[in-house]
Amino acid sequence: MTDLQSRYLDRSWGSPQWDGVCGVAVHESPSNPQQRLDGTLNAWIMLYTFYGLFTSGNRTNMSGMLQGNQVTQTWVGLNESDLRDRTADAFRLTSSAPLSDDATAIAALCLFLLGIVPQSGRGLAIPLSSERHSDYSSLDYRHFGFDYANRSINIPVWGGTTLRFAYGGAAVYVFFDATGIYRITFSSGWDSISQVKRVSDLYSNECYLWSQES
Repeated sequence: MTDLQSRYLDRSWGSPQWDGVCGVAVHESPSNPQQRLDGTLNAWIMLYTFYGLFTSGNRTNMSGMLQGNQVTQTWVGLNESDLRDRTADAFRLTSSAPLSDDATAIAALCLFLLGIVPQSGRGLAIPLSSERHSDYSSLDYRHFGFDYANRSINIPVWGGTTLRFAYGGAAVYVFFDATGIYRITFSSGWDSISQVKRVSDLYSNECYLWSQES
């Protein structure tokens, strides 16, 4: 936890594992400043997963980075980075790589995640499906979903958590009293919520940071 917070949160975008200009992860600090899209997504997966263990100051830093409180907002930094070609509206895996569909899909997954801002509680109940740093399988289809046409998302949440959603023109807040997987349906414009429905428990054959009863 000390290393994770030191690399990514202690000084917000000034922390060593970020490119301080646009807020995406670099390959290695300080010897290799190459921007990495996979490193950016993996960083945020880890930060969301362990949010409930961070110091109160670093939970505030994380929320501030996601919301853009006196710093560049996270999704804005990703979109303005060298990883995105604005003309093609496509992404590259590294700052020196060609544009690719795979990279654009990773960016879309990252931007989906960055629209969810923990406010209190333990946050998202992301499964600990792998210890590999470069594995996105923890964001699997059983826990997460994004239905653009019907303006709904599925996410796993720890009970006692408040989340802020920033997909539309206005932020909306939801308190989740029970642990489980929820479907949140947004109104037109994504700036209000029409329904919050708990659709299932977490899965008994998955490993999570805490138990469902804790």
